[in-house]
Amino acid sequence: MKIKQAFFIIICLFYNNETSPISLINLKSNYTISPSNKINILQDSLKAKLDIIQNGIDENEKLLANQEFISILRRTLELKISFDFTFDSLNTISILKSPDNYFKIYNWFIENDDNTYRFYAMIQFKNTKKDLIFLNDNSDDILNVEQAELSSDSWYGCLYYNIIKNKEKKSYTIIGWDGNNEFSTKK
Repeated sequence: MKIKQAFFIIICLFYNNETSPISLINLKSNYTISPSNKINILQDSLKAKLDIIQNGIDENEKLLANQEFISILRRTLELKISFDFTFDSLNTISILKSPDNYFKIYNWFIENDDNTYRFYAMIQFKNTKKDLIFLNDNSDDILNVEQAELSSDSWYGCLYYNIIKNKEKKSYTIIGWDGNNEFSTKK
């Protein structure tokens, strides 16, 4: 019986063209995986996608890997233990926690074929009842950015490297870098 089950899993992997650890989690539903093991497996999958995002052959390959990365990251951040998990092997993205431990930002970029950058971010709140917020970089379409009121769908993308909490009220200043193009960068 176990041989038939193992053979079935292998066949499903080939037919679905999925060989990542995520596929094994989905197919082995009758086996229990601890939350800490599951998050480590997901982290390995995220790391593999990040490698393609950073070193892919062309922009299309990077964008495809990025869509898969976003999907895996969303599933990972839905785990209760994820807010306190360090994700120490994801060293090519910025992961910042607010000084008051209220939220965490996962932030990364793709270098386009024309040497410009497209940024992505996901915000996770410590209170798991709040939804994850995905930030969509629309910096090319934003006019008068200094006075613009922006939302998660029209975010001026950058790579964040510092969060400063306002002492008097619950607001934050978040400092970031924008690669701009091959000739200049912005802070």
